[in-house]
Amino acid sequence: MKPCPKCGEQIKDTLKFCVYCGCNIAQEEEKNKTKFCGECGAELMPGMKFCGECGAKVGASAKADPWENAGQNDDPWAEVMEEEKSSDPWADFADTKEGPKAKQTKEPAQKAKAPQQKATKTTAKKTTSAKKQDSNAFDDLSFADELFTELFGAKKQNTTKKQEQKKPAEKPVETTEKKPAKKHEKLKDKKKNEKPLTAQEIHDMVKSIDFSAINWDDVEHASEKSKNWADECIDAGKQAEANQDYDTAMDWYQKAVEEDDSRAMGLIGDLYQYGRGVEVDLEEALEWYKKGDLCGDGYCRNQIGVMYYYGKGVKQDLEKAFSFFEKGAYTDKKCANAYVNLGFCYENGYGTSKDVMSAGENFRLAAELGNAWAQNKVGQMYLFTDYGFFAEDEDDFDENGEIERDYASAKKWFETAINNGYAAAYANLAYMYYNGLGVKKDGKKAFELTKKGVEKEPCANSQYNLGYYYEKGIGTKKDIKKAKEWYKKAADAGSTQAKERLAKLG
Repeated sequence: MKPCPKCGEQIKDTLKFCVYCGCNIAQEEEKNKTKFCGECGAELMPGMKFCGECGAKVGASAKADPWENAGQNDDPWAEVMEEEKSSDPWADFADTKEGPKAKQTKEPAQKAKAPQQKATKTTAKKTTSAKKQDSNAFDDLSFADELFTELFGAKKQNTTKKQEQKKPAEKPVETTEKKPAKKHEKLKDKKKNEKPLTAQEIHDMVKSIDFSAINWDDVEHASEKSKNWADECIDAGKQAEANQDYDTAMDWYQKAVEEDDSRAMGLIGDLYQYGRGVEVDLEEALEWYKKGDLCGDGYCRNQIGVMYYYGKGVKQDLEKAFSFFEKGAYTDKKCANAYVNLGFCYENGYGTSKDVMSAGENFRLAAELGNAWAQNKVGQMYLFTDYGFFAEDEDDFDENGEIERDYASAKKWFETAINNGYAAAYANLAYMYYNGLGVKKDGKKAFELTKKGVEKEPCANSQYNLGYYYEKGIGTKKDIKKAKEWYKKAADAGSTQAKERLAKLG
C-alpha cells in the first residue's frame, strides 16, 4: 500500500489511477518531484518559471532531487557519496574568463581540450600578476573587472593612486529596499568559499542529536496553543456570522486556516456555496471543500457529497455522492451530517444497494453524535415495526415472529431530540402518551406536547392533531371553533384529513 500523491488515501502499489480521486498516479508523482535550479541549486516550487534565487529560467536547467534515489542500494549513502566526488561547479570560476555558463555551452570536443586551455589561461593569469608587480598604476584590469562582474554582479573598483587621492565618497543613504541580486551574490560567494557537508557528516550530525534533551511538553504546549487559537478564531467567526457580519467572519476563518484548521476551510466553503457576504460561487466553494478533504475533514467531504447529490457546481452523480458521504463518515467519525446522509442513501438505495439495517446503524451513529434529526429518526425506528432495524437475537422478536417495539428507547430518543430543539419530536412523544405506548395513557400530556410542538414549529400533522384534540375535548375543553381554526391551518398546509374534518363540521 502507498498514499495517493494527490488525495493522500492509501491505495495499492500496482494501481495506475487512484480509486478515490481518479488521478493519474504516475503523472502526479512526476509533478510532485522536487527539482532544483541548475544554476544556483535552489529548490524550485511547482509552477515556477524562473528561479527565485538567481532568476535563471526553469526548464532544461532544472535538476531532479539528488537525494531522490538514496536508500535504494545496500549502502544508503553510497550514491550520495559518489555524487560528492564530482567536481565543484564553482571551482572553475577562478580559472575561466567565461564562467560556468560558457562552459556548459561548449561542445564535447572542446571539453576534451579543457585541460590544455585551462593551463593556457593560468599562464595568462601569471603574466597578468607579474605585470601588476612591475606597475604601480594597475593599468590593465579589464580581465579582472569582467571576472569580478561575472562572480559578484558589480565591477571591481580601480585602486590606482589617482583614485586614492580623491576625496572619499559620501556614505549612501540606507534604504529598506533589497536588491534581488544581493541574495544570489551571497549564495555564489558561500558556495565558492564554503565546502558543503558530506553525506557522512550529515549522517553523523543527525546521530549526535540528543533527543532526550528535547522538552516534549513544550512542543505539545505549542501545538495545543495553536489549536486553542484556531478554536478561538472559529468561535469568533461563527459569532460574526450569526450577526450577519460575513466579512468579519471570513477574516476570522482565514486566520484559522493559517493554523491549518480544516474546519475553517469548510466554513469558508459554506460562505461561497450559500452566498453569505459574497456572491454565490460553487466552483470556489468546491475548491475550499477539496482543501478540507485533503486534510481528512469529514464535514468538507460530506459537503462535496451534497454537491454531487444535487448536481450543484458538478454533474449529478449519486455514486460519487455516496462515496464522499462514506469517506466523511468513516474517515473522520465526527461528522453527524455525513452519517445522516449515508443512512439516507442506504434507506432509499441512492448510489448504493438498499440496506435498511445499514441505514439504521448510520442514523444511530449520527444520533449519538448529537444530530437532533437523527435522534428523532432513531426514536421512530424503536417505536414502529416498519423501522425495526435493531433486531439482533431471539429476544427481540415476539411470539408471532414480529420485532418487538422498544418503547423505552423510543421515549428516550424523542426526549433527547426535543431537548436539542427538534420540534417534530413533540408530536411523536405525544402519540405515545395518547395511545399509552410504554407510558401511562395521558390525554392532557398528549395535548400539551402537541401544543408546544406547534408553537415551536408549525406543521400540518401537529396542527391537525391539535384541532382533533379541541374537537373531541381530549386533554382540554371541547371547543369546535378552535378545532375549525386549527383544521383550517392544517388544510392550508396541505393536510387532506383536515379538509375532510372541516367538511364534516360544516
